[in-house]
Amino acid sequence: MDKPGSFSFLWKKEKSKTGVSVNHISRRQSFDPEELAKTRSLAVSDTVVEVPSDDSDFEHVEELNPINPEGITLLHTPEDPQNHKVDIIFIHGLGGGSYRTWSYKRKHDKFWPKLWLPREVPEARIFTFGYDANVDVLRKGDDVSILDFAKTFLQRIKHYQEGTTQRFGQVPIIVVAHSMGGLVFKQAFVLGHMDPNFHDIISMFRAVLFLATPHRGSDLAKVLSLFLSSGRTYVDELVRKSTTTDQLRESFRHLAPKLRIISFYETKPTPIALGISTMIVEKDNAILDYPGEESTMLTADHHQVCKFKSTNDNNYRIVIEKIRSAVIQLASAPAFGNTANMPNGDAQQNLDAELEEIAHMLGVEHHTGTSKDDPKLLCRISERTDGTCIGFLHNSRVENWLGTGKTEILWA
Repeated sequence: MDKPGSFSFLWKKEKSKTGVSVNHISRRQSFDPEELAKTRSLAVSDTVVEVPSDDSDFEHVEELNPINPEGITLLHTPEDPQNHKVDIIFIHGLGGGSYRTWSYKRKHDKFWPKLWLPREVPEARIFTFGYDANVDVLRKGDDVSILDFAKTFLQRIKHYQEGTTQRFGQVPIIVVAHSMGGLVFKQAFVLGHMDPNFHDIISMFRAVLFLATPHRGSDLAKVLSLFLSSGRTYVDELVRKSTTTDQLRESFRHLAPKLRIISFYETKPTPIALGISTMIVEKDNAILDYPGEESTMLTADHHQVCKFKSTNDNNYRIVIEKIRSAVIQLASAPAFGNTANMPNGDAQQNLDAELEEIAHMLGVEHHTGTSKDDPKLLCRISERTDGTCIGFLHNSRVENWLGTGKTEILWA
């Protein structure tokens, strides 16, 4: 079997007697960029290049159910307002939809966040967040980025039922994110701490469930970007070890202690063409390796980690147990309030010590225990590469200069 990225596929769309498009497939054993460029130029005619999928990420499939609203959509609210303890928000991934990503085979009766989850956590309001991250090869792509999606998410959260008792920020928030949706959440979480306008809401995010999120990017994204008839920044940002994913992973690391993080990884290869399957997000890519992170496998491919056949599906039970555990933990808290969920004990002390040291080196102010109010520091942290200046700091001249305790310039 070819390695991922070493093959391409050509579909020729033709009209059948019934007027329905029929796709014919042929396999090409090479992956020549020049050849792909020529093939892409055919996208304006009746021949297109595409990466097929069962659903959601990396998909280009006829819509069976066009109802996939964008923005914040309320799916369920507790019958008794006094029983409202938490909010849960679902965020889909690349090419997904606010409904179809979570529906097995796109069936209406398999939309588990709306139909099954309320019975498991009746004390939760349940929402989906939708955004247009299409990968349609014939559709002109918008030049938007993960940052743009994150900003939209924050704005929609902030203005939802603003000024009423139904607004966000009254109770803890749990996020369930599939694939790129996890990156959108991470970016929003970082931005929210940098902008005082969002502090009241962002401080209420207490837990996140990452379902096969490519924290270090994906090899398939590079292939996909070559197939598209027009570029999409958010696809380019998903390429493995891109600047976006690297900086986001670094900046999010300093805020992660504020969250309960539960990461799920896929264990089955995902069919991407007839007879061809590959791992979309490997285990080491779906796990952050942060202290306190909970990681769990799901016996599913990339598309099926977020949708289930029934309430008896073992994967469903695994995910539900984690959601239920987070709800119980947060609902049993003595008070909610609009205060940050700051880490306690050694985790807080380590975070404060690290931020104090970095702040001193960068020449910016930092006060212990108030990292959420240091947007300038967080910006600089996000730009720092691991290992930067280590050799310089161990230089004897630098060590002597740091040890003087005086304010003076060292010419290097």
